[in-house]
Amino acid sequence: MNFKKNIRLIFLFLLLSPFFAKSQSNYKPGYFINPKGDTIRGYIDYREWNENPKEVKFRKTKESSEVLLLNPNLAKEFQVDAYELYQGVEVRISMDELDPTKMSQAPDTSKIQKTVFLKVLVKGSRFNLYNYTDSIKTRYLVSKPGSFGPLELEFHYLFTQDDAHNLVSERGFRNQILSLTNGDKSLQRRINSSEYRESELIPIFYTLNGDSVSHKFIKNTGNRKFLGIGLNRSVVSIRGDFPLSGSNATLAPEVDAGIDFFFNNQVRKSFFRLEINADYEKYSFGPQSSPLGIVVQYYSLSFNQLNFSLSPKLFWNLYNNEVTKIFLGAGIKINYSIYGNYLGLQDQPLGFPKTTQPNTPNLAKLSFQVPIEAGWNINRHLELHLAYFPATLSSFLTEYINYHFQKETMHAGLNYFFDTKK
Repeated sequence: MNFKKNIRLIFLFLLLSPFFAKSQSNYKPGYFINPKGDTIRGYIDYREWNENPKEVKFRKTKESSEVLLLNPNLAKEFQVDAYELYQGVEVRISMDELDPTKMSQAPDTSKIQKTVFLKVLVKGSRFNLYNYTDSIKTRYLVSKPGSFGPLELEFHYLFTQDDAHNLVSERGFRNQILSLTNGDKSLQRRINSSEYRESELIPIFYTLNGDSVSHKFIKNTGNRKFLGIGLNRSVVSIRGDFPLSGSNATLAPEVDAGIDFFFNNQVRKSFFRLEINADYEKYSFGPQSSPLGIVVQYYSLSFNQLNFSLSPKLFWNLYNNEVTKIFLGAGIKINYSIYGNYLGLQDQPLGFPKTTQPNTPNLAKLSFQVPIEAGWNINRHLELHLAYFPATLSSFLTEYINYHFQKETMHAGLNYFFDTKK
């Protein structure tokens, strides 16, 4: 099918697009402090850092061709204005895994000394809270200005000695934080029940600092809503031991609505989409002849399918700048189908009246498809996209052992975004 071939070529182009887009950048106003203590303002290439950056790009002006690579030895601190603050610090960090599939049976107490960029989550006159994430795990650290730190807040998984499959957690961070309190019973209860995650530790350190917090890290998430229209070319194929065979294709308009959730609203490198769809499809098979002894039998089948769908998807912008974005992603489409004009399999021996076999086959109301989707954001408000839904076991419209109806879909669409990003 030429259309399918063209989609594959488009996906191949999108997969190769990072190699043509190495120069893309996202410079935002910010500053860094050099080892002498001088504050130098300019522009920092702001990325969606899933791990703490090892180095960042800095320009004195947004259009400058001169780029300075900042590492923790060259920058005591850097900040993307109003977003994220990092400090270059020498720290001692644990190296044990938190993934049970990678853990050793014996406790791993190894630590290394290294100079890294720590993300500042809370900066106060009494205590600072930091985050450090690398390929091994996420760690939280605490410091007290003029006194100590940053020191890692301890959290580890251990296998019990008598059972190699039984994991226990060692929450040493609770006692560490309790030692910083001044006898506040309510706060101590919160600490004793806290877990080792950002959403619980940040409020605790707000309370520990009182009104003296000068920097609060706020998750830079965001969303945008959209409405869309599209066109589906769906093909239902009959496979196996059934009186009818072959495929039938239909073109059907589709309406869409949904919302995109950005993991970083300023960078928008990746996002999660939740979408609802509706379309109406018509299928018809036969009449097809089949000899039955000396009599020729004619079979036919037709049905209409009204589909309501929910589609969670995950996308990655392969090319990403302020004006144009090229993305690729995948997800799952959950279809609920209502059938109309469906009597069941009809057969008519030559020269005899037509008869109907009700609910043959019994068509599934619930089915699943796995879309592979690519597209272009032309500006902040328009998106063109193509999607391919291959025929898989989950796309079967029947549940019989000796035959099945399977569905394959190709989709082209246009979305309009109600984007409120400043």
